[in-house]
Amino acid sequence: MAKEDILSLGKKFIRQGFKEIVLTGIHICSYGLDLNPRSNFLALLQGVEELEDLGKIRLSSLDPRFLFSPLLDHLISSKKICPHFHLSLQHGSDDVLERMGRRIKVADYRRILAYLQKNSPQASLGADIIVGFPGESEADFKQTYEFLKQSPLTYFHVFSYSPRPETPAYSWRQIDEKKKKERSFLLRELSVQKNLNFRNMFLGKELDGIIIRKKGGQGEVLTSNYLKVSVPYCPPEEREEVKVKIEKVRTKETIGEIIPG
Repeated sequence: MAKEDILSLGKKFIRQGFKEIVLTGIHICSYGLDLNPRSNFLALLQGVEELEDLGKIRLSSLDPRFLFSPLLDHLISSKKICPHFHLSLQHGSDDVLERMGRRIKVADYRRILAYLQKNSPQASLGADIIVGFPGESEADFKQTYEFLKQSPLTYFHVFSYSPRPETPAYSWRQIDEKKKKERSFLLRELSVQKNLNFRNMFLGKELDGIIIRKKGGQGEVLTSNYLKVSVPYCPPEEREEVKVKIEKVRTKETIGEIIPG
C-alpha cells in the first residue's frame, strides 16, 4: 500500500475518534522496498507521526533483521510511538536460526534487546518463539530457554512448529509432538513469570493509556507499554485517553484506578 493511502486511512481513523493507530503487517520493517519509487518504514513512521490530532502509534511484530540503527534510534526517541516492541525472534540457538534461514545471530538479538531496554526502560518487550523446529536438540532448546530467561523480554508468544508443504523443512525429521508440548509448556511458564515481574515494576505508579473496553461501570485500559489493566470503576468512555494507577498485580490480572484529569 502506498504511503499516501496509509496516511489517508490514518486521517479517517482519527476523524472517527480513535486515539491510537496500529501499524501492522507480515513484514512491516521492510515496508516500501517493493514500491516504485522505493521507500522505507522509517519514512512511513515519520509521515504518520505528522498526522494532525494523532495520539499514539503502536507497532506490530518487528523483524530484527531490519532494525538498523536509524530505525532503532527513532523507535526509542519518538514521543508518538508506544514503548511496546514485539520482535520476531523465533529461536535462541544459532544452529536452529541457520537452519531456519534467518541469517541472524543470537548475539544480534541480545544487542538489540539491550539497546531497547537501556533507552526505553519502561517498554514492554515481546517476542515470537518457535519450539520443535526439525533438528532442535536438547542443547538447542536449553540455549533458547537460557537466552529468554536472561533477556529483558517481558513476555513471549510460543508456537509449536507445524510442517508446511513445499518448504525445505517439510521433509526433514520432525520432533516428537509430546516433546514439543513439554518444551512449549516450559517456555510459557517462563513467560508468565517474566511478565509478572515486569508488571510488578509499575505497582503504585501512574501510566498513560486508552480505554479499550467498557461494560457497565467497569473498564479495561491498555497502557502505552502494553499493560492491560482492569478498572473496577471507569467513568470515562471507550477510546478516551486516561492516566491509570496500578493498584494490584496478580499472575493473570492487573488492577488499577483511573486518575481524574
